Amino acid sequence: MSAAAATAIVAYVVDYHVVPKRFTPGFETHLSKRALAMTYVALAAGFAIAALVRRASR
Repeated sequence: MSAAAATAIVAYVVDYHVVPKRFTPGFETHLSKRALAMTYVALAAGFAIAALVRRASR
């Protein structure tokens, strides 16, 4: 679970603080800060669910 959260955090940092502005996803122009945060929370949840399903299928 913590790996999923860490991956989502790294994705946010790369998307909005590492790459040049012209290469950012641009979600912030259409979403509120809360909605943008929820986007990355959903990303982390998706990673966590995928890891749990993969672990259960072993």
